[in-house]
Amino acid sequence: MMGNTLTLAVLSVTGLGFWLKCRNKSSLPLPLGLPADPIIGHLRLIPPEAPADKLAEWGRMYGDVIHLRVLNRDLIILNTAEVASDLTDKRSENYNDRSYFPVLEQVKEETKVNPRWQRVAYGHEINSNDDPYLKIAEDSGYALTHCGPVGATPVDLLPILQYFPSCFPGVYFAGQARIFSKYIQKLHECPFSEVRKAMAAGTAKPSFLSYDLERLHREGNETPEEFVEVKGAVAVVYCAGTDTTWANLSIFMLAMTLHPECQVRAHGEIDAHVDGSRLSEMTNRESLPFIDCILNETYRWLNAVPSGVPHKVVEDDVYRGMLIPKLGALIFANIRICPGRHLADTSHLIAIATILSLYEIKARGPDGKEIIPEIALESGFTVHPKPYECVVQTRNERARKLVK
Repeated sequence: MMGNTLTLAVLSVTGLGFWLKCRNKSSLPLPLGLPADPIIGHLRLIPPEAPADKLAEWGRMYGDVIHLRVLNRDLIILNTAEVASDLTDKRSENYNDRSYFPVLEQVKEETKVNPRWQRVAYGHEINSNDDPYLKIAEDSGYALTHCGPVGATPVDLLPILQYFPSCFPGVYFAGQARIFSKYIQKLHECPFSEVRKAMAAGTAKPSFLSYDLERLHREGNETPEEFVEVKGAVAVVYCAGTDTTWANLSIFMLAMTLHPECQVRAHGEIDAHVDGSRLSEMTNRESLPFIDCILNETYRWLNAVPSGVPHKVVEDDVYRGMLIPKLGALIFANIRICPGRHLADTSHLIAIATILSLYEIKARGPDGKEIIPEIALESGFTVHPKPYECVVQTRNERARKLVK
């Protein structure tokens, strides 16, 4: 078995070297980048933790557009909003393709429990910690968080590695994805089945999924192939909102732990403008400018999705005299308008206002002594703080009554 694996590895490296030597060269230069190792390119230099920070550092050294090569794949990194807009927005027809990422295919879709998005996608209300979908959602969210940055793992950059044993160097993330894929499958199948049963019984609540199923019924197009497409589309709607919402709220909690003075000002604003007998509502947004600032600073301080999902060039392009090649190149920028941005922003603001209305967050350990949490992040599809200690307690008797 070991002999076969070694032979396969040697053949893969030999073939890769031949391909790199023989591929066509353009007269136009690629964007600047740091010196690369033979064959493996910059693979050794890209850190597994917080790669976006390192890419931004290289951008300051080499320019707004930089070129990296990892094995057989060109990576084009866009480090400013202007450049990202020029290419992915103004030339979107050439940058709207997506590559095949084996690790993401194994995991399928990321999820974190979020009742608002669960209701929008499936019409399902989460009312207790015993909800049957909670465990599936938690496991699948953990999977994507711990399966490496999308498009930047060794398996994504050299897909043949997905067929190697899990013990082989560089295959770890694919092995993790295989372990958790069964939970993602349940997430796709269980809500879909439940909504179809509810629709047949006439008890289904309005949702993205029920609307799509009604459309297929009207069109007489209820085929297995269409059902697969619907499951995927609904999963995207749900997952695109849930994990990013959870990540942003985790970042907010860390920010409040580190900056109690901001909490004091926020508490004063809430108490002055919100009826003490109820939780804050969206109608109070204009009266809560500081809470709005906290939300915007949360977005700015630690970007929950720093690199987004890489795009692929459809045809060779030229930008500022530099070649953006189509052959295997990944574009790491995602400055697109999110179709769910208004719902997501509303969800974040309601959550932040509610937390600050009811709770005080203190930087203390289990022994009650004051501590300073470390700003340490876990990188995956989203970025979120690693576990840290703090104390969350209700602010006053009014808050305790509202929580009960």
